[in-house]
Amino acid sequence: MAENLNLLEINNMLRQNAINPQNAFSVIKSIANNLNQKNEFYLQEVILRVIEQREMFGNYQAIINDFAREIGLFPYLDPKELNLADKIAYEFHRPDGVLQENIVFHRAQARVYFELLDGKNVILSAPTSFGKSLVIDTIIATERFKNIAIVLPTIALIDETRKRLSRFRDRYKIITHSTQSVSDRNIFVLTQERVMEIVNEVDVDFFVIDEFYKIQPTPQDQERSIIINQAFYKLLKKGGQFYLLGPNIENINSKVFPENVEINFIKTDYKTVITEK
Repeated sequence: MAENLNLLEINNMLRQNAINPQNAFSVIKSIANNLNQKNEFYLQEVILRVIEQREMFGNYQAIINDFAREIGLFPYLDPKELNLADKIAYEFHRPDGVLQENIVFHRAQARVYFELLDGKNVILSAPTSFGKSLVIDTIIATERFKNIAIVLPTIALIDETRKRLSRFRDRYKIITHSTQSVSDRNIFVLTQERVMEIVNEVDVDFFVIDEFYKIQPTPQDQERSIIINQAFYKLLKKGGQFYLLGPNIENINSKVFPENVEINFIKTDYKTVITEK
């Protein structure tokens, strides 16, 4: 009879690269027995480690795919290896629009994406490995918005984002300086200071603010909080939909936002990479 292991024991074995043909079945069976555990965050780490070491699990590849499917790790699946039900689920997690890559979302990304497609304002609190930028890019790819503003905290991030969004140059003009001329369809990639210079002249119908948590003033960052608040409210007055991003935040202060603005706050610890401590 295969030994029944708990998640901590399995995780330790995986961290020590201790999987071999003699214990692989016990590990697989024990993970299956733990799929309904409440501690999904820890289960997810274990399954990520199994995927990373999947060659050590021999003939259990189909079961590993089932584990990934169960917790929504669709980017790790090969559609050619899936049964019909799993292929349907896989296709459901693929975005609309056309990008060069063959993109599929993980479960938490898909939730955010479809909320935005439904026209909802989303505030997302998630770890850096979540893949927030991918959601932005796929929303842009739908071409449902005419003028998009992406508000970033640093010049370095602006340059990085401009390069990433260059794939949309045939559909949008990418603007990173307030002095640039405006086209019919534009993506403004600006700091909060620079967005203040253009917001009165352009009807922005979708905007993104990174590090949204700084909208809530703190003694350590009063100046930036004031400026980002001003940028947010000016953009909000344009009537556009918004997507606010930040790291792990427990809750938001609803008093910061106007009463007539509906907000969907999504907090998740979902991750797609292993963080060694």
